[in-house]
Amino acid sequence: MEQVRTNRSDMSITDSIMQLDQIVSLLTLDLSLKGANCQEQKITHEEKIKIIETYIGVLKNNIWNLKELLTLKEASAYLGIAKSYLYKLTSAKQIPHYKPNGKLVYFKRKELYAWAIQNKVATNSTNQLEYINYEQE
Repeated sequence: MEQVRTNRSDMSITDSIMQLDQIVSLLTLDLSLKGANCQEQKITHEEKIKIIETYIGVLKNNIWNLKELLTLKEASAYLGIAKSYLYKLTSAKQIPHYKPNGKLVYFKRKELYAWAIQNKVATNSTNQLEYINYEQE
């Protein structure tokens, strides 16, 4: 099955590939020439690790933002609930989900977001304003 990508996601994927190239260049950086006045050799091992961790975090965020279809594990992490509870919600048909082959469960990220914010609870200040408006009528 061929997957069609938008220009926005192509740009993000290209950016991610460039960031991966930067990580690889940092990992393969030769520090044996410590006496040279090259900018690259002034990076300490700890600084390289911090830079790599930062790039990895950015890449994870890019991948997370690009991915629209989530697995059960990803959806439970996105919602912050246990996989077993999410599976229970799917069994009871209380959450939007997809089973293309009848076995694996998938979720659309936007639908999960809409589901998570569907029952807004009024704050105390909202309740007080409604009470005041009711009393004035």
